[in-house]
Amino acid sequence: MKTFIRSFLIQPKRTDKVIYITILLLGIFGLIMQTSASMFSTSTFSLFSLLKITFKQIMFLIAGHLIMVYFSNRFTYDKAQRNIFYIMITILVLLIATRFFQPAGGSYAWIRLNIAGFSISLQPSEFAKIAIVIVMAIYLGDKKYNKWQKLIIVPFSFFAIAMILIAIYQKDLGTALIFMLITFFCFMIPANRGLRTFQIIALLLAIIFVFLMYYLTTSSGIELLRDLNISEYQLTRFIAVENPFYDKFGKGFFDLNNSLIGFSRGELFGVGLGKSILKYSNISAASTDFIMEVIVEELGLMGFMYVFLGYIIIVYRLIRHALYIKSEKGKIIIIGVMMYFVLHFIFNVGGITCLLPLTGVPLLLISSGGSSTVAAMMAIGIAQAIINQEKNLVRNDR
Repeated sequence: MKTFIRSFLIQPKRTDKVIYITILLLGIFGLIMQTSASMFSTSTFSLFSLLKITFKQIMFLIAGHLIMVYFSNRFTYDKAQRNIFYIMITILVLLIATRFFQPAGGSYAWIRLNIAGFSISLQPSEFAKIAIVIVMAIYLGDKKYNKWQKLIIVPFSFFAIAMILIAIYQKDLGTALIFMLITFFCFMIPANRGLRTFQIIALLLAIIFVFLMYYLTTSSGIELLRDLNISEYQLTRFIAVENPFYDKFGKGFFDLNNSLIGFSRGELFGVGLGKSILKYSNISAASTDFIMEVIVEELGLMGFMYVFLGYIIIVYRLIRHALYIKSEKGKIIIIGVMMYFVLHFIFNVGGITCLLPLTGVPLLLISSGGSSTVAAMMAIGIAQAIINQEKNLVRNDR
């Protein structure tokens, strides 16, 4: 019993308490807003159904907290290195398994289970984002040899296979984009000379990618996409950036237009918790992709700032620790976890405000979803373990 309490309930002494408290506050706020946003569904008009949804998210938060504390206590480089092959194989098998279940929104990204009357969806790609951070840290961090073959073959084989499975096999381009960018930022950290040429190439490709994405949201870029004959719903997402009101009632534009209306309705303090009108029929994914619209409509700019400041605190504290950590492995993990949060925030909020093409990625700890909640808290637990171990090393050196 003491071992269980120590492993799952008590944070190590030298972890970052500010990050821990911020994660809990965001998780609780997310739970409240998910309950409010879930009123939109016809299946949740009964109080029992709404309570069932809330209870399920509470279970996800509890599970996420237990996993976060466990990884804070138990994660080490040595354990990760011993099990890295099994981690990669498990993730790839789970990514393949999603195709045996029904798709949602055209994407085969979920493994669907029914446990004790509750429908549970596992999204392996969320855990793949954490796995790639660990893989990059183990194979590229603190390596003395300079032979690029020994450095990159394994991690980039895993990256390439996972990318193909997520982008093509699962048809989840938004998640694939986040996965690719997390890998890029992790790859740029090691100072090994054997990686220098590849890092320069990666940086040039990243710059080209940014300019390409900008170009594709312009009129000429949209015409190019039309010529390439991409799907209508994908084209809609690029048109919406160039002109959000291109077709107010058209498929793909309706949600985005109402999202912008919701942002304008919220003003400074919002219309009141639970009093959003647009969530009932004008936003199709109010508790997931568009939950920030519900937050701003109901709580105004103050609701947005609560979430924004929570993310800023997490990012600031992680950057602060990354600057003091001597190990490249530690830096890769801390920066990887930080970018995991940053990229989700940018693409979620940017998508629903038409500043970026909509990708359908969740707002971590705020959007409804067990996989994203548990994966986010697991990532923080791994980062906390590195912070704790680094502080112990500094203390022992004294």
